Amino acid sequence: MDPHSRRAIWALLRSYREGRTVVLTTHFLDEAELLSDRIAIMAEGALRCVGSALFLKAQFGVGYRLTLTKQAASYDGTKLLELVQRELPSAAIGLDRRLEAEVHLPGQDMRRFASLFGELEARAASLGVAAYGVSCTTLEDVFLRINEQKLLRLAQAEQGPTPQPTPQPSPAPPARRRTARTAEAGAGAEAGGEAQTHGGAAGGGGAGGAAVPLSVADAPPAAARGAAAIYSGLVTKRRLTSQRDRCTTCCQLLFPVRTRTLTLALTLTLTPTR
Repeated sequence: MDPHSRRAIWALLRSYREGRTVVLTTHFLDEAELLSDRIAIMAEGALRCVGSALFLKAQFGVGYRLTLTKQAASYDGTKLLELVQRELPSAAIGLDRRLEAEVHLPGQDMRRFASLFGELEARAASLGVAAYGVSCTTLEDVFLRINEQKLLRLAQAEQGPTPQPTPQPSPAPPARRRTARTAEAGAGAEAGGEAQTHGGAAGGGGAGGAAVPLSVADAPPAAARGAAAIYSGLVTKRRLTSQRDRCTTCCQLLFPVRTRTLTLALTLTLTPTR
């Protein structure tokens, strides 16, 4: 949707919100913050939090973000973090890119921000900082923090399981190895005899044992249960749909009957008698 149309829809929703309850679902968090009095965030099919935008930012936010533009030649991240933690000990580096860095500032003690920014302004050149800015927590930060565990699981799934080394069997003594080979040969001969007998019974004495296809009755019980669950789900869905929209269900049942009855009546009426 283009920005002009989005603004028009926002204005329409604002004009209809007086005296009404409007439920809006969106993935555009700025839109949710602008239009909503209360915001509910769902994650993994469950409701995680409900409240106003300010309440969610206070409960799940990360405080403030100090965004810095680097001078690549003279930037010193260690000294910068020491300067920030001198005023705000719980501050931490959030992102550290090639030309940009981000420091998370706690929002509990905002009175120290003035002295921090004053010292940063005075030592910006020696720290290799070309420019800096501060921004508040957004609803996107809240959403990412609530879905932190899910994002971690997705990252682990993309990486795949760590391959485990296959243990190497220890070599057997020569005498025991000969005995094991003899036992394997005997077991192979016995299995071959059973397979030949089974093939003769199934194929009527033909050469070799042919594969016998499984019938529906011989299907694994797990597959049968899965098919039964699918059919049960389809029937339940159809029943719920019929209960929710009874008018459509009645039309689907009665309209063909009425049409067929009318057709037969017209046929009997218009057909000349001999």
